[in-house]
Amino acid sequence: MITVIHPGLLSSLQDAGRFGYRSFGVPWSGPMDSFSAGMAKELVQNTPEDAVLEFYQRGPSLQFDADAVIAVTGQNFELVIDGEPKSLFRAHKVKSGQLLSINSLAATNFGYLAIAGGFDSERVLGSRSYCPGITNHIRLERGDKLKFNKNHSIEVPSLSRVKSIAHIFQTEHIEVTPGPEYDRLSLEQKEILWNSSHTLSRNINRMGYRFNPTPGLHSDGILTGPVQAGTVQLTPGGELIVLMRDAQTTGGYARILQLMPDAISVLAQQIPGTTLQFRLKTTT
Repeated sequence: MITVIHPGLLSSLQDAGRFGYRSFGVPWSGPMDSFSAGMAKELVQNTPEDAVLEFYQRGPSLQFDADAVIAVTGQNFELVIDGEPKSLFRAHKVKSGQLLSINSLAATNFGYLAIAGGFDSERVLGSRSYCPGITNHIRLERGDKLKFNKNHSIEVPSLSRVKSIAHIFQTEHIEVTPGPEYDRLSLEQKEILWNSSHTLSRNINRMGYRFNPTPGLHSDGILTGPVQAGTVQLTPGGELIVLMRDAQTTGGYARILQLMPDAISVLAQQIPGTTLQFRLKTTT
């Protein structure tokens, strides 16, 4: 059992996602950055379907009531176990009674904690992922109790340490394909779309990432149509909105682009004020 001493910011359990219910308006959910979440699971020999603890900017403080093996991934975070700093991107033993804390060292977005054996939380519609309107829990709260399944076969010395994947997120380009309403744009607007550097606003969350309005870029709305994680909407006011893991399933803005699956994780780790260009995915 784990007791939440401090929940951190927007901390939630996220597994691979909640699939098969989009026709009922249920989002996919799942980790914002599947790269970092997947590496944390691999380090403790969990399956891709196991849940991780996702946190934003500031991680939680957790009191362990049983021995465990954990791994933390992310950028610009500090892992401390009972006052002793530990490395990210490797597995560590946590003993019963110890306090684990995760702090931010610089501007950052999402980090992940995986525990060997996986978190043993309630499944709703086949998934452990927290999601507003779907699950009773939408984020960790002080005093919460987290159960986990012990993996007695795992030994920390046998686990490999992996290198940071920070280079994946150090990019000025986001790969996309054209969306259903892309050809509604004029030739001039298409040039603006591809040649402009778009600035990420402060309005970012698990539902969507908004960019500051781009002069000369706008589109009328559409009749409600299906959308998904990675859909890039263009508002009449010139805002670009990239829908993320907890996004709605339908929308009324023009769907001009679609992010490639890996690009969703890359965008998730970009901080407000970052400038990015969209790059058309070429077939090989």
